[in-house]
Amino acid sequence: WRSSERHYTLTNSTFTKRELRQDELPTSIYTGRTIEPRWSRERLRNEAATLQFIASETSIPVPQYLELYEADGLFHLTTKRANGVPLDEIRGSHASIATERVNKCINNFFLPQLRALRRRTTGSVDDGLPMMPPSRITCPDKRNHRAQKLCREQDFVFCHNDLGQHNIFVDADNNFDITAIIDWEFTGFFPREFEVAPWR
Repeated sequence: WRSSERHYTLTNSTFTKRELRQDELPTSIYTGRTIEPRWSRERLRNEAATLQFIASETSIPVPQYLELYEADGLFHLTTKRANGVPLDEIRGSHASIATERVNKCINNFFLPQLRALRRRTTGSVDDGLPMMPPSRITCPDKRNHRAQKLCREQDFVFCHNDLGQHNIFVDADNNFDITAIIDWEFTGFFPREFEVAPWR
């Protein structure tokens, strides 16, 4: 299946996301022009670097990185398949219980670990990549390049920047424990205020 920016392939053991081919890209209903995803391959490179970084520096559960490769001119990122189900698929009376459980876990366990990762400069863990703020920041601002910011103190913390319920996998059979946090494309070192709480 695919979204407006990615094609996805799920097997019993792996998950692969790739860039879209030119003929798969959406078209604007207003201008008729093709809509090109911003930083398409850079974001995949960022996620590949971040998955390895988070796995080595924290105990936050993330899909195991397998490979980043180019085929037919398109970047592909493959990880092990995440266990559990997305939080937004929990329905009925269990939904509020699951959300509260996740909220406590993120605030008491995950965010402190991310905020303990600090740096004096903004941007990706991969210094070869441009700074890629989340789309809620970039949508009103169409610049393709943003200068890296430097602070005298280590005031920039690591942010996921898209902790929505669709990116949080839980074990529906075991107290809704978080089994994986996915989709780390827009992650990096930013002001701590960048990390909002869309999972609630």
